[in-house]
Amino acid sequence: MTAVRVACLTGNRYRVRARRFVLATGGIENARLLLASNAVAASGLGNEHDLVGRYFMDHPSFDAGTITFDGSSAIALAPLGSGVDAGFGLPRAVQEQEKLLNFNCHVRPASRDAFDPPGYAALRTLGRGLSRWRLPADWQGLVGDVAADLGGAAGGLWQRLFREPGVLVAHVYPEVAPQRDSRVLLSTERDALGVPRADLDWRIGDIDRRTIVRGLERIGAGFARAGLGRLRIDEWLLEPGFALPEGSFHHIGTTRMAEDRRQGVVDPDCRVHGMRNLFVAGSSVFPTCGFAPPTMTIVGLTLRLADHLAAAGEPENRG
Repeated sequence: MTAVRVACLTGNRYRVRARRFVLATGGIENARLLLASNAVAASGLGNEHDLVGRYFMDHPSFDAGTITFDGSSAIALAPLGSGVDAGFGLPRAVQEQEKLLNFNCHVRPASRDAFDPPGYAALRTLGRGLSRWRLPADWQGLVGDVAADLGGAAGGLWQRLFREPGVLVAHVYPEVAPQRDSRVLLSTERDALGVPRADLDWRIGDIDRRTIVRGLERIGAGFARAGLGRLRIDEWLLEPGFALPEGSFHHIGTTRMAEDRRQGVVDPDCRVHGMRNLFVAGSSVFPTCGFAPPTMTIVGLTLRLADHLAAAGEPENRG
């Protein structure tokens, strides 16, 4: 590469010349821009082996069940001004024995917002504003609501501060396995700059579903074994082939790293295979996603790439 064409929504268009180029626009956009560069290569840059956009991953993130306590639940009573958010995972021995992926489940007290009396709902809104040193725009009306329902305000405040919650919500956050057919594709629609938009085909497999269900079952068994309570898994998760409601916006894997160009889009230096001076930064280069948020790994790989570029001389022909 010798230059890239740049277009702005204001109508300005120009070219940027450089010795090296780093594509760092996110897990979906990195793949979209490489695929859309089909005037240079028919299938897109770095896509000699049809790997650009493939192996898309995200972390599923959703409420998956409830834990009901059998007795005292003082362990889940949040101190004033703080919250309860405990995480549980699976031991490596269990993962290996049952052939499961990494699994993480956070538990928190179930929200009672839907059942709050009007006086306490208004008091809570006022309190949130004051904690940010900013009164809500309708603070006078809220004060009136509190005054009109002092009993509800006092009762709700007591519930918040002193009542032991009897139910916890189980929120899962597991790893998913890379799948070749889970991918970013170019749409037939174009954006305001004339570039094809991205279509996302995110797929999960049986091992992903099994990890979620078995992980919840294991955690439920742990609560029961400790004599604390029982976990009820949401019924839709027990249906074969269930679909995921949402992810965490962690777009991973679409320009995966591999030493062999037949297995990945970039090499261990994040250089696009077949290109002498084009590099990719971000979570799109991850071969797998684990279950942890990707930010720190993105930063680590980016610093590593920066050191590599700073130490390198003129780009050599690696095509």
